[in-house]
Formats: sequence, structure tokens, C-alpha cells
Amino acid sequence: MNSKADKKLVIVSYQQKDISVILQDNRLYSLKVYAENDVSLLGNIYIGKVQNIARNIQAAFVEVGDKKLCFLPLSDTKYAYVRNRKTDGSLRCGDEILVQVEKDAVKTKQPVVTTKISLSGKYLVLSMGSLRTGFSKKLPKEKKEAVLEYLISCGILTEDGNCTLAGCGIVVRTNAENLSPEEFGQLEEEYRSLCKLFQTILGRAEHSTCFTQLSEKKVPVAEDVKNFYEKDYDEIITDIPRVYEALTGGTNLPMKKPVRIYEDEYSLLKLYSLKTKINELLGKNVWLKSGAYLVIEPTEALTVIDVNTGKFIKKASDTDETFFQVNAEAAKECARQLRLRNISGMVMIDFINMKSAEKREALLQLLRAETIKDEVQTDVIDYTALGLVEVTRKRIDRPLREVLRKEV
Repeated sequence: MNSKADKKLVIVSYQQKDISVILQDNRLYSLKVYAENDVSLLGNIYIGKVQNIARNIQAAFVEVGDKKLCFLPLSDTKYAYVRNRKTDGSLRCGDEILVQVEKDAVKTKQPVVTTKISLSGKYLVLSMGSLRTGFSKKLPKEKKEAVLEYLISCGILTEDGNCTLAGCGIVVRTNAENLSPEEFGQLEEEYRSLCKLFQTILGRAEHSTCFTQLSEKKVPVAEDVKNFYEKDYDEIITDIPRVYEALTGGTNLPMKKPVRIYEDEYSLLKLYSLKTKINELLGKNVWLKSGAYLVIEPTEALTVIDVNTGKFIKKASDTDETFFQVNAEAAKECARQLRLRNISGMVMIDFINMKSAEKREALLQLLRAETIKDEVQTDVIDYTALGLVEVTRKRIDRPLREVLRKEV
């Protein structure tokens, strides 16, 4: 069977939330949750007011409306757009500044904002104050060179690779890998569109009242589809009409992959057993094909993943090679579970002990190769003194266990 034909991006409604999943051979590859009335502010752009500056923690607290305060690191204010006085590089209480939410509130922690406003397209990200040109790490060297040459030739970048729009930088996203040289014109088209939107936002900032949200309210799941790496799926299927309309009529550029509305009485949730798959992600035990299993235990400070031999049948001649095979299977599943459960912060993985230094290093390299597939920055640090593997994953949203509940 051709696995490529089985790679689908499915969008359904579950527990009053929109959910997108990528399925490959009916197995979950990714899962994201979007609430219609979600408290998420991620990506929103506001005219905020500086209410307090705390020099002892090198941070400012910026109100974005409804008395909601956000945390702004002072190191991030060099390029702040101050609209109620002449900018001099400093930040004062009462300043009205443009900010964008880059991290949602987590428990007692306030949302984190930045003054480096970024606008994302399917292929490019335009950033105010970034002043650099970057490329996705997943782009092959040959593609980077070809795209760089094109962006210089059409005047988007200077000969030394800087963005020609003053005070801005661009990042070329992973999706650009799917463009042939004949399709590079879509890069210029999207860049011009992002520049126009950027100017519109600055124009609105000049004439709007403080606390105004300058970014448009959109269907979150449809807006986020452009963040998916297009090679990860072949088609998009949804049974939600408003999502279908947003996908087929609301993007700047046509979707390269087909979008299909599903209208059968037998729901997509049942067709792909999504309720069962989600319930498994909300449990703490994950069984592996070898008979071993993972125990995933989140705590306030970190998440611990324990690899257990379980039903794994040991042979009389057990060697490090045997345990390495089990650990390798566990490493792949650990990377998958971090992604699906949206586990962030510090993670400690307790693999089955191996004596061979070579096998231990090979396991680290395998885990790094698996976590690099994650669109969220994930770093495999090293073994601790106690032999645990330390991993960190950037926190950008709430974990799955906080946004969905297990159903019987």
C-alpha cells in the first residue's frame, strides 16, 4: 500500500473545539486543538500600554485591554513602535506600543509579548525589528541557495542578503521546499501581500484607540493550516462547513493540496476512531510493539517518561543490542508523544540501562533525529548524572491534558 496516499489532514469538531489531526496509515502523526471561544491570544497584535517597569527582573508589564497584563522582557524593546511620543530607544510607563503575543498565559504566568511584530504566510515570515534573513533548518542547502538567489533578483533582498523593507527581516519557511523554480513567483506575491498587510496594521495603529486589536480575527484552525508542512499530508478533509469556506476562500494563495468537505452521516470522528485515539493520549501508559511500555507522568516542574520492559520477552543471551532495540522504539514513541500531547518545558526520560557508551550515544543521536521532526523547538541535552536523558521543548500553548478531557 502506498503510505503517501494515506496521509490526510482531518479537521473535526470535538468537545466544542476544532481539532486538526494528520493521519498516516490511520496512525496519528500530529494533533492540534482550537477552541471557538478559546482564551488563546497567541499571535494577536495590540496597541498596548506600559503600566509598570520592573527593573529588578528586567521586564515591563503591558496592558492589552480588559485589564489584562502581559510580560514584556526589556531586552525585547529596542525596536519598540511607540505611537504617543517620539521614540528615543527608551521605554516609559504610559507608552502606547505595538505588541504581539508570542506565548499564552500558563497557570499563574502572564502572556508574554514581543515588540518584534511578525506576519506569517505559507512560505515567508515578515518580522519588524528582526533585521535578518533566515531559512528553515529543514530546507535543503540547494533550495536555500536557489530561493536566496531569486529573492535578490526580484528586489526583496539586497545583494548582501538583507530585506529591502527598512527595519524588517524575513524567514523562509519549510513549505518553500515544495516550490519549483517556476513557482518562485509565489514568494514575491506573498511578500508583497505581507508588506501590504504590515502597512495596513501600522496605518490602523496611527488612528486607533489604545488597546485595539490590530490583527484580524480569523478561523484559527484554517489560519494555522498554512503552518503545516505540506509534505506531511496529501489532502485536507473536514466536515465543518465554516472551516471549509475559510480554507477555500480565505487564504492569500490557493491551497496546493486538495480540500474536501465530508458530508456523510457517519462522522469523521467515528470513521477514523479519533475519540479512541485522543483518549489514549490522555492516559499515562503507552504500549509499544515490543511489549515494553512508556509511563508518562507530568508534574508541576517537569514531565517524567519511564521506559519499562513490560511484556517484552527477554532472551537468555540478552545484550546491550537487545535493549538498544527496545530503547530505540521507545525513543521514537517519546518524540511522537511529546508532539501529540504538546508536552513542553523540561522532560526527563528514563531509558532501559545500557552499559555500552557507544549504544548510549547512538540512542541520543536517534532521539535527536526524531525530535527534529517537531515544528516546535525541541532540544535533546544529554544524559544526567543519574543516567536520565534531559530534553527541553519550547512552550507555546497549553498541553493536551489541559484542553481536552478523557471520555468514556
